Amino acid sequence: MPDIEIAQKIVEIDEHMNENLARMAAEGWQPIPGMKGVAIYPVQRIRAPAQDGQAGLAVISVDETKIKILRNGQLIDG
Repeated sequence: MPDIEIAQKIVEIDEHMNENLARMAAEGWQPIPGMKGVAIYPVQRIRAPAQDGQAGLAVISVDETKIKILRNGQLIDG
């Protein structure tokens, strides 16, 4: 059984795609039998406003009764 190296290669879908695939083939890379190639697209979109027209709001609070201070190796209440 031959020693097989497996890798994932990124090939841009542009006018140079066939050249890039030919270059990889010249380096010995070939598609894995039975597996289809996939395309990964970087995408973006404008977020839809919330149903009521309000944007989400987050509030961060600190419960100071849970804070401890390490002083001289001892935990004390903050």
